[in-house]
Amino acid sequence: MAALKSAGLAGILALALLAGWGGNNGAVSWAEAPDKQATQPPAPFFISSEKARQIEKENSLPLSRFYDTPDLPKGKPGDLIRTEECSDYRFPSGLALKPSEIGIKVVRFLYLSESATGQQAPASGVIVIPYGEPPTDGWPVVVWAHGTSGVGRPFAPSLMKDLHYNWEGLLEWAMLGYAVVGPDYAGLGTSVRHQYLAAGAQAQDVINAVPAARKAVKELGERWVAIGHSQEGGAVLVVAEKQSLIKDPNYLGAVSLAPAGDLVSVVEHLNNSSTRGYIGFVAYGIQSVFPDFNYGDFLTPEAVKLMPDVPESGWLVTLATFAEKIPAGKALKPDWTENRHFRKFRELSVLGERPTHGPILLLQGEADEPIPSHATDALYERMKRQKSQVEYRKYPGLDHMPLMFGSFRDQVRWVQDRFAARPVANNVVAPHGIALAAPIFGNLGSLHTTQLNFWRPYRSNFDVLFQTE
Repeated sequence: MAALKSAGLAGILALALLAGWGGNNGAVSWAEAPDKQATQPPAPFFISSEKARQIEKENSLPLSRFYDTPDLPKGKPGDLIRTEECSDYRFPSGLALKPSEIGIKVVRFLYLSESATGQQAPASGVIVIPYGEPPTDGWPVVVWAHGTSGVGRPFAPSLMKDLHYNWEGLLEWAMLGYAVVGPDYAGLGTSVRHQYLAAGAQAQDVINAVPAARKAVKELGERWVAIGHSQEGGAVLVVAEKQSLIKDPNYLGAVSLAPAGDLVSVVEHLNNSSTRGYIGFVAYGIQSVFPDFNYGDFLTPEAVKLMPDVPESGWLVTLATFAEKIPAGKALKPDWTENRHFRKFRELSVLGERPTHGPILLLQGEADEPIPSHATDALYERMKRQKSQVEYRKYPGLDHMPLMFGSFRDQVRWVQDRFAARPVANNVVAPHGIALAAPIFGNLGSLHTTQLNFWRPYRSNFDVLFQTE
């Protein structure tokens, strides 16, 4: 994240763990009353809004004309609008390293997508290309669906020096020989309003990024998996739902980390947490889909006063500001669940109530502050009733961002198995962690020799992630 841009990998791990990001089993029902009180007051947010603003400013790149679309070209979703290579990114590893200094190339691309209501929308993103020559059938593709970065144009990950997640589950895939397609989502970077948490809209951005990226970079292979965290943990599940109709033979499955399974329980939980600033993003997303939605019918007057700043601030500033200015439990009006626009938005966004296609790996930290584990437990039960092909893994003691690291070995093994067409575990709650015979770098057949040799000097950092228990 932006807050970690100057830290080495060991520092990133430590900061992520110190940051303090730290159910029912039936179908979601409006009759089910969410918990009204937190069991104890939330810890304060881990950074001040002043410091957060400084970090976001230092990590930003200029919003250039590349992202402008005054007149959208005629075409269909997935069509490429334009592309450019960008070397302005800097990735933390003790020093801020250029893409070329870690053996990768980063290409921005602009493409056509669709909104939650089916209207044409421009979206942007990046393609991270591994070092070396691609396999004969092209680079295997991981579509990386990032978590919350903000809701305004400047807060696209492709407009951040560190691509927002950097070593928190994004760049590692390029080190392992996968091309990473990272959609920003429509409205982040591009000149439309971002439909935050309207998972159908972001699912379209993920699906449409694949053909556009192949047109932008000819070395990409046909086969792909989708991986999403937090906001987009939900989007990749909707990708799986849409694949039940599309049935793309090259789509191999989805990894969903800490998704917002249902907004009723998640928003109630957020209201009583130090990360209650996410509620500002939710309100913005509702208004993006339903323009006549009135913030004052959903939020308290104190929270409404902060809403003009929400599209002008990234995730870090917004969460820090809400934590400073809104007491726990005081962001939402008492009758917020009865708001007709929220109810319609929830119907657009709820997960696990429709059939899916392809295998799914569902991952959840049991100490997650923004996304309570009981909400994901309930999501898993709904997915089972839909006969989804899902493996569910839980990680005791892991919060929202540490889950990215703690589950990474499981993610790699699962993705390797999909590309190797190995059998899939179905409807199981697996014990957390996979006991590997050796660190992944000593055991990974798909990693190209040239890439491994290039990265060998940095291997000690990666063994922190990949060491066996």
